[in-house]
Amino acid sequence: MSKILTIIEREYTTRVKQKSFIIMSLLGPILFAAIMIAPTLLMQMDDTEVKIVQVVDSTHVFVNQLPETEYIKFVYAPDADLQRYKSEFKESGFYAILYISHNVVNSGNAVYLYSDKNPSLDLRAHISNNIEKRLETEKLRACGVDPAIISAVKTNININTIKITDDGHEETDNLTLKMILSMIMGIVIYMTIFMSGNQVMRGVIEEKTNRIIEVIVSSVKPMQLMMGKILGVSLVTLTQYALWIVLTIGLYTAIAPLLMPDTAQIEQTTQLMTVGGSQVSQSEAAQNIDAQSIFSTFSSINFPVILLSFLFFFLGGYFLYSAMFAAIGAMVDNETDTQQFMLPISLPLILALIVLTSTMTNPDSTLNFWLSIIPFTSPIIMLARIPYGVPYSELFLSAFLLIITFITITWMAGKIYRTGILMYGKKATMKEIWRWIKK
Repeated sequence: MSKILTIIEREYTTRVKQKSFIIMSLLGPILFAAIMIAPTLLMQMDDTEVKIVQVVDSTHVFVNQLPETEYIKFVYAPDADLQRYKSEFKESGFYAILYISHNVVNSGNAVYLYSDKNPSLDLRAHISNNIEKRLETEKLRACGVDPAIISAVKTNININTIKITDDGHEETDNLTLKMILSMIMGIVIYMTIFMSGNQVMRGVIEEKTNRIIEVIVSSVKPMQLMMGKILGVSLVTLTQYALWIVLTIGLYTAIAPLLMPDTAQIEQTTQLMTVGGSQVSQSEAAQNIDAQSIFSTFSSINFPVILLSFLFFFLGGYFLYSAMFAAIGAMVDNETDTQQFMLPISLPLILALIVLTSTMTNPDSTLNFWLSIIPFTSPIIMLARIPYGVPYSELFLSAFLLIITFITITWMAGKIYRTGILMYGKKATMKEIWRWIKK
């Protein structure tokens, strides 16, 4: 046991002192904090340039009918001489020319926006939405239908998802938030297992190539060496995660109050949003994100279970795949020769990543259930399912099978590692590998 601890200490201290580890430990939290704060900053940095658009309306239906906003203004041309207005555009000082053809009533492609710049999506959406509403109103009137009646009967439905727990308690469920959490955990586990496993494999190949391994195995058993490497790299990864979490929270806590808008202002804006100076209807306002629903969902998510599950499945998945990566490193002399063995090992991880989208939208499907139970895909798929709520029986079954598989694979990898680590200049065949395992 003392020898394994010595190897763990060596692997840990060697990697933690590397410049790449220090740089990533410092840059990671800055990146994560920026990702959390960036959406708010982008919203605050909306284009505030006043855009004056000249409207050339050949239908004369939209004159003085397009609502203006704080940054979008309209000037209506007295006639429909589009060619003359285009020739005078450079000197006019207008941001764009909006030409509404007389065919707009029958064709949706009869509106043109001329500009020497790239009009923003907000401007185009504002124009198209208001032209559509105006046309709908005119068509209804032409058919003898009062537009007010149509507006009165229109109903927008916003489904509020309520989850009923096993004890009959009702909880507000925000699926969007859970989908984001599910995606983040699945991708983080995938990247961690793959990158950390590669570190173990490259470390084995490097020591084998430099012939350092011959000196090491003279005093340490190959199995002890392999386990020391796997545990040492895992501690390095956990250390970096802990630094990222602490520093990210610290940066976000320090910077967010200075950059985030006032909460009272957000509530007021949510309750009284305006489009073109007119108040949005209750049905439209109901489509906005409800902050109270998000907070309720946060409170309903069992974060202790998520944290413990993340730690367990991270370690379980890492140990499982790192043992196989270590065995690959022992079977080859250089990184180029690893490709033939990498594909079969990587396929379950790639499959889990592909299925991750399905897991976020339908976590209780038969496919996702079985992939969350199978040990080679469970570290990703089970973690992606946990935010939605997974029965403890399924969670314990998945964990039990992962432990059993990890022990079995580690035993087999140890057999391969013991023989392959001292083999040079020859590629191992599958027949030879099987013979090593049976020894």
